[in-house]
Amino acid sequence: MATTITNAPAHVMEASCPSSALGYDRTAGNDRNRTFVRKHLVGAFQDAIGNPSGLRLDREEDCAEFLSNHVERKIDVRLPCLLAFALTGASASAQDPAPLKSPSEILVIGDREQQEKQREQIQEFVRALSTEGWDSPMTRFEKVCPGVIGLSPAQNLRIAARIRAVAAAANIEVGEDGCPPNLRIVVVPDKHEMLELLKKKHPVLFRDYDGRPVEIVKEDGPVTAWHVRQKLDRRGNTLEPDSNGITSISFDGVSPRVLALYRPVAMGSMILIEQKGLVGLTTMQIADYAAMRSFTTIYPHRLSRSNAPTILRVMNSKIGDDTPLSLTRWDLAFLKAAYSVPPYNYSSAQRDRIRRAIKRDLNIESSR
Repeated sequence: MATTITNAPAHVMEASCPSSALGYDRTAGNDRNRTFVRKHLVGAFQDAIGNPSGLRLDREEDCAEFLSNHVERKIDVRLPCLLAFALTGASASAQDPAPLKSPSEILVIGDREQQEKQREQIQEFVRALSTEGWDSPMTRFEKVCPGVIGLSPAQNLRIAARIRAVAAAANIEVGEDGCPPNLRIVVVPDKHEMLELLKKKHPVLFRDYDGRPVEIVKEDGPVTAWHVRQKLDRRGNTLEPDSNGITSISFDGVSPRVLALYRPVAMGSMILIEQKGLVGLTTMQIADYAAMRSFTTIYPHRLSRSNAPTILRVMNSKIGDDTPLSLTRWDLAFLKAAYSVPPYNYSSAQRDRIRRAIKRDLNIESSR
């Protein structure tokens, strides 16, 4: 059962940082470093968070009589007839009427226009939700384990459970109960304050596995979100630079012009949501929004180019706005397609597959 958030009391307190937050142990192996990041995703906040003339020239027979009576006078009397017809909606030439379109032709044209509109909507929708460059595959999770902090214990659990259900519906692997969270939603009074606190106390949350800074897109609304990534080669091995900052990749089989040599994998995601953004929303809306933000690499400002229905607009909506009550068919179609495309295809090929899959799913659903 979803509940509505009326307020979300929480406060920021001084956070402590374990000495292990100084950096990765690159010699410890992948498992230990994944555990290291998860540890910070789990522990970084537990010490920082509380909660729309008789002849009528407008008639065809009278105008025709007028023309026949005056034709020998060579007076150009066509103009008043034409003007009268134009003003009354009558035909300007009774001898050459415009052909009428058949009902079937009208329907076909309307259907084509609708299809083109849908194609454009899908194009912009997919472009907004997947932001990787042409030379990289899309970022995806291997397995997700959601965790929520900042609301009441019951609300936290309902949101986490709903995210698990969305992941399962999209065929995204979900961790067992009790797994260390790698997808964290944190409700705070002020996202900027919390962001600065985390950068100071837990810098590891702002670096990808190869040590590069994570990308955090500036947002005007109540949310800030980002991912921590690692790169896996075709054999599933983690890539990282050597002491000279050079990353070497060995491969065999398909040419790199066809398939990428590596793919980015989300090790974790963080979503900071201000309390004021949750007022009037249900736990289902919060969970579905968080799932879409975590499972995609969306650029929020690009959504303005698409009018596709999506739960992703809910955080910037106002009280009384017509907003989705849950994940939309468009949202789920995207997630299912994004997590089923070949992982090492370049993002342009992946997006093309996703667009076709969304169109197929939407048309199947509308025909039922």
